[in-house]
Amino acid sequence: MRHFTLPITLFLLLTVSAFAQTPGPVGVVTGTVRDRNTQELLVGVTVQTVNSADSTARSTGTTTDAEGRFKLTLPVGSYNLRATYVGFVPQQKFNLIVSSGNANESSFELDEDSKRLSEVVVTANRAVAAVSSITTPNSIQRLTTEEIKTNPGGNFDVSRVIQTLPGVGGSVGG
Repeated sequence: MRHFTLPITLFLLLTVSAFAQTPGPVGVVTGTVRDRNTQELLVGVTVQTVNSADSTARSTGTTTDAEGRFKLTLPVGSYNLRATYVGFVPQQKFNLIVSSGNANESSFELDEDSKRLSEVVVTANRAVAAVSSITTPNSIQRLTTEEIKTNPGGNFDVSRVIQTLPGVGGSVGG
């Protein structure tokens, strides 16, 4: 009997600790986010829970997928949701009740806010010193008929003689 005491004690302790780590009941909030004017689904919108006391975002949030859908798994309770997207006015839904076993639907329609984005103008001036380093000198060389005739291995072939000049390479093809 003494040999069974330690395994039984360990089994009971592990079972109790497993139940202690089991999270409480959770619910799911799903929905879509659209542009109010075009009814186009928006991709990459941030949807997060908001603290009702000071309107600060909590750590629970997600972004919309390629179809403009989002899904949040939250502990049972009441939440405020906020949807934010660059170039759009943030929108908030208040007192959304999340219950266990039910999928809650909450969709957003965001209005464009062109005043929130200012234009960016990028200008640059080209440095004067850099201009002279961009230009490269051209190499000029003249060939006379005598030089072509006296070139060893040239056999009076102009293309072979030209390929022997410095900086000139030849290739076969079109």
